[in-house]
Amino acid sequence: MWSALAPYCACNAPLKKGPYILGALMPLITLGIIPLIVAFCIGSAPLLYIGALMVVGATGDILIVLKLLGHKSTATDVLLYDHPTEGGSVIFER
Repeated sequence: MWSALAPYCACNAPLKKGPYILGALMPLITLGIIPLIVAFCIGSAPLLYIGALMVVGATGDILIVLKLLGHKSTATDVLLYDHPTEGGSVIFER
């Protein structure tokens, strides 16, 4: 998304809620939380700074997941589809 200077990718397939949340949080986990844990274990300040920066960078993903978790639905079948040009998703309920 060049207008926000934010890297963004979208999944082309609709997903159920669980896999969508896992996919949205994977950058936070792999680039932020795991490096922070490793940095604490080995005592690496540069890795700690990189991990902390990645956690801050994942705030958009965290906000999307929090908004999704706040959406209450009585539908039995819910699919989420990544918006192709904007951050977030479109929710289809049946």
